[in-house]
Amino acid sequence: MKNVLLPNHWFYNAGVIGLLSVLEKGGLNIYDAIDDYGAVHLDIFSSKDEIFDSWDELTKSALNISYKGKSGGTQKYYYSNQTEKSIKEKIQLFIKGVTKSRKPSAFTCGICGRVELTTKSKAAFFNQAYSNILLASEQTFPNLYWGLSSNDFVCSNCDFVLFCHHLGLIPTQQGGLRSQLFINAPSFKTMFLLNKLAKELIGSEKNQDIKDKRQLLAMTVIEYTNRINSTLALWSTMNIEIVNKLQIWNKEKRTVEDKIEFLSIPFDVVKLISDRKIASLLSDIGEFRVLNMVLNREYPKLIDFGYRLMRESLSEKPNEKLINDSLFIWKNKQYGNVGNTANKILKLYGLIEEKLNKEKLL
Repeated sequence: MKNVLLPNHWFYNAGVIGLLSVLEKGGLNIYDAIDDYGAVHLDIFSSKDEIFDSWDELTKSALNISYKGKSGGTQKYYYSNQTEKSIKEKIQLFIKGVTKSRKPSAFTCGICGRVELTTKSKAAFFNQAYSNILLASEQTFPNLYWGLSSNDFVCSNCDFVLFCHHLGLIPTQQGGLRSQLFINAPSFKTMFLLNKLAKELIGSEKNQDIKDKRQLLAMTVIEYTNRINSTLALWSTMNIEIVNKLQIWNKEKRTVEDKIEFLSIPFDVVKLISDRKIASLLSDIGEFRVLNMVLNREYPKLIDFGYRLMRESLSEKPNEKLINDSLFIWKNKQYGNVGNTANKILKLYGLIEEKLNKEKLL
């Protein structure tokens, strides 16, 4: 059975990206599986046992838990009350689809809208089985992922996909507490590449001080443009966002709580930073201060900043404190490089103005 997966809500999308990592361990060429329009086409030849082993290995690495050999005792696991058998059943349904039942009823999937014929006893419904951290049982509270309730049906095509969403999330640290993020976009190809690059950026020592998730999103788009040697398609730039799953400390309750926040960059700014020349220059400069001026649309400040650095570079007695306070990257503030950095910043302003003026003429 060929599975065609289309971009949907971020929770499902993270599941698809996680699923691709599972199938990649089994030999899937991800780039062959995603078409130019961003949909995923899967012909699965691996067995449910092979897929489970890959899934469980990655899950153990990501969550430090394993479902292999489990027949119970998983109530407090990330996927509550699941066993090796139940997960393999979900995999089998994803591969083969549902089998015919006597006197089936029609259920509409709350995720993809697909209508499936099955019985209520066999049907899966959206609840804390899909994550005991942010989802709830019917008797407790609404889940924090989105507006679904525990009565919403999950079809066989989405069931196992949702059990892979944890593998699509990128672990980070925020104020000493754990957090995870996912870059959501209208295309699985764009999502796969952006999340892969974001993971690399987070893991790089030189980027350990990234605290602003907008900066990370911008740097990922810039890296995409530079490394893939391509600009993002216009339709892709319109809906790129970071979904940040973070932990916060509740002072009153003195407990750690989970929260979801959504961060994005204005469409016009994404268009700027995905321009090849601008992306290349921003990457070359490498200063968060400069990046923030662009993200905040404070383009005239680039001129002031550039000229201030230029004056210091030409001075017989440059103000070392001003230079050190203004620039973070060591190579940028080394003797003889300050003027070069200033030139790059001024050139960046020129490129931005040129692009903005062209946009006005269109």
